[in-house]
Amino acid sequence: MTAKITLLNDTIAMLRQHIDRGTSIAMEDGTMDELVQEAVALVESYRLAASRKVTVLGCYMLIRHAVRKHRDLALLDNEALTRSILEGDYLYGMLYRLASGRKELMLMQHLTPFYKKLQLALLEGQHPRQLMAELNEMLRLYLNKQCA
Repeated sequence: MTAKITLLNDTIAMLRQHIDRGTSIAMEDGTMDELVQEAVALVESYRLAASRKVTVLGCYMLIRHAVRKHRDLALLDNEALTRSILEGDYLYGMLYRLASGRKELMLMQHLTPFYKKLQLALLEGQHPRQLMAELNEMLRLYLNKQCA
């Protein structure tokens, strides 16, 4: 097996491990896509540790899949719904920029899994007030841990 195929397979396996099973998100390998092959070759051409290569390619693959999901939505739904989802994603991205820029990476690591759980729970019809109460509890747990 060539290094490029190994890198792509290792990356997909790593991403599948990190995707919560409750999301029912499937990571397609995308090996037939020439842009994916180009990205794999690009990452492979740099002298990086294997784990960093997998991480860098994994970030690329996540963006690629997110764009594909958004594109599919835009083709199937109305513009207002698509705009609302994209604006929500933009605000969520701000969480990363704010937390990393202000050195609160542990907060981001603590809240990110809950945020996705919250999104799925809303989709399943759970009441937003209950979920926001859980978010407050997550924040309290984080602050207790950080300030102990």
